Amino acid sequence: MMKKRKLEWWPFVLFIGLTVCLMLMWSLRKEGWFLDEVYSYGLSNSTEGPFLTDLHDDWENGTVFDRDELMQYVMVAENERFDYATVYYNQTQDVHPPLYYFFLHTVCSLFPGSFTKWTGIGLNFVFLGCTLAAMYALALELLHDSKKALFACALYVFNRQAVTHFMLIRMYMLLTLLTVLLALLVAKSLHRPSIGKDLAIGVVIYLGMMTQYFYVVYAFLLCAAYDLYRLHERKWKEIFLFSIPALAGVVGMLLSFPSWYAQLHSQGNVSLEATATHVLDLTLYPIRMGTMLTWHTLNFWTGAVILAVMVIVAIYRKIARKSPKSKTGFTTELKLITVPAIVAVLVISIIAPYQVIRYFTHLQPLEAIFFSCGFFDVTGTLRRRKEIAIGFLAAAFLTAVIMEPENLYLGDKKLNTMLEAYASDPCVLVSDKSNPSITSLLPQLLYFDSICVTDDISNDFSESYLTEKAGNKEMILAVATYPETQMTEDEVYEFAKQGNYKTVEKISEKGLAVIYLIQKDE
Repeated sequence: MMKKRKLEWWPFVLFIGLTVCLMLMWSLRKEGWFLDEVYSYGLSNSTEGPFLTDLHDDWENGTVFDRDELMQYVMVAENERFDYATVYYNQTQDVHPPLYYFFLHTVCSLFPGSFTKWTGIGLNFVFLGCTLAAMYALALELLHDSKKALFACALYVFNRQAVTHFMLIRMYMLLTLLTVLLALLVAKSLHRPSIGKDLAIGVVIYLGMMTQYFYVVYAFLLCAAYDLYRLHERKWKEIFLFSIPALAGVVGMLLSFPSWYAQLHSQGNVSLEATATHVLDLTLYPIRMGTMLTWHTLNFWTGAVILAVMVIVAIYRKIARKSPKSKTGFTTELKLITVPAIVAVLVISIIAPYQVIRYFTHLQPLEAIFFSCGFFDVTGTLRRRKEIAIGFLAAAFLTAVIMEPENLYLGDKKLNTMLEAYASDPCVLVSDKSNPSITSLLPQLLYFDSICVTDDISNDFSESYLTEKAGNKEMILAVATYPETQMTEDEVYEFAKQGNYKTVEKISEKGLAVIYLIQKDE
């Protein structure tokens, strides 16, 4: 009996071990930060203002930041731990709801005085573990087989898109967890409705909307599908008991975070006006959907392969007028839970402010369950179906190990090591206040004692800063303006001459910033 128990559990232990090793391997290789990741820490932990540009009023005439100011923006001081009121205020000035930032602030509060990727990645490990547990329960509810449920979990996590998603220290892993939890509760409510489940659905909808606004797309489609299904069954009581808590979750979010209105009417791409433009301009549909789904296919190739085989088999069966040899797993409940997710992917592809797939990666677990059902449907009664499944997942895992995900920023470690040698030298950042460069470069700027920030390299403030540092033989110049106003190399050389510097060397290009090392002759 003991031997049988080990055989039952070893696939789960192997899956958990491989998942941890995969994510830990890439986490160790992560060297740098995306702009929005720095914002995650700043908005979660800053008590002086939500943005670095708010900390100094005289930005246009030139100002000096010191290392302590920059560090205080992204870390929690001992006397600032668990300050959720400030986190809430910071998010009223941003374009996202506050729930994720509460979580990140909590973790950072446990490690005051530190700024490290491991607080964010550690939080992602927790979210991923909870997501996989909820996804397994959901897949078991829909596929009615533990091995198929485990296959679905592996199909989700063993691919470049999932790893890229995990490496990003943002709200998207929490968004994934709350999406899967909502799907799980609705699936259970379909089979065994109860007031407790309906109330829990309302709570999860509230939490999801307090995490990211795109949550509403799948939540709306799923709830509409549920109500239509119950309407078809003429179960009016279930519709009422389900809909009231769901609507209460939405209303609760709107009341507890009234800044949602201003955020959804903000300027630029992140606004309802921009969303309406994307929806009404039908000519954008093929371009936007084509771009987003192409990237989705390349990053989630295992799902794309299964989908392609499903289509081919369906066409063959239609032409040959053949029915599946075994009963299909695409039950009404499975389609009701997963098809809205696929539709939501298409909708978000159209309305997303930027053409990046992180906006719908939270739906990937539900896609994985749909594709897993398709996999076992098309393999039917094949004798080697188990070996095919294992081989397919082995190939998926191998490619997840080999294919480098995004959000690692390899090369930043080498740059940081170089900059550390010039910590006491002058550092000048040329940027206007509307440019987020000081935030995106913060991990590099932390190596300097002080940083002169100006939008005009030739003003008196910059000259006085350099005069004060006249004894230094080196200087770091970071030019971070938009392409149309970017300084030419000739202008950089002219600036160097004014400070009696002789040589100029471009050492890095990072985002919109070009970083130069300027030296005097020995």
